[in-house]
Amino acid sequence: MKLGTGLLATAIGTMTLAPAAFAAPGEPFYLNSTHWAFATLVIFLIAVWRMGAFKAVGNMLDSRASEIERELAQAQALREEASEKLKEAERRQEEAAEQAEAIMRQAEADAKALMAQADKDLTDMVARREAQVEVRIARAEEEATLAVKKVAADAATRAAAELIRSNAEKSSGSEAFQSALSQVKSAL
Repeated sequence: MKLGTGLLATAIGTMTLAPAAFAAPGEPFYLNSTHWAFATLVIFLIAVWRMGAFKAVGNMLDSRASEIERELAQAQALREEASEKLKEAERRQEEAAEQAEAIMRQAEADAKALMAQADKDLTDMVARREAQVEVRIARAEEEATLAVKKVAADAATRAAAELIRSNAEKSSGSEAFQSALSQVKSAL
């Protein structure tokens, strides 16, 4: 309403002063075409104002301003939601990086443990093989010692038999030879 009253006062003041300024000298103001064009414009603006066109334009501008405010509020809400989602995504990314790092540390620890176990198993296997080899060597030594003793006993038996035989031939004691031979064999 203030806009209309101010506009009306401005129009009346301008209407009364303007035609006199544009009027040709000596011509009455009602014959001046500028005066009539201005008067028509003022009448048209008053008619538009009375019909509520200015109010409709104001309402339209107000509704447009309300729509813009609503869109700005919606954009702000969307921005805040996007910001929250970005923070959540960054937090998840950090958690994923921490989990990946933990997995890497665990894998390294597992690999070290497996290597240590493999070294221990290898050492145990080598020790078992060495023990088996030592047992085989000891058995082979024992068999070799027994074989040497047997060969030595056989050689001693033959030598004793030869000695007894040669002594028996000298004394012709075939019986003595046989008894001595049986004693030697039973001793061995």
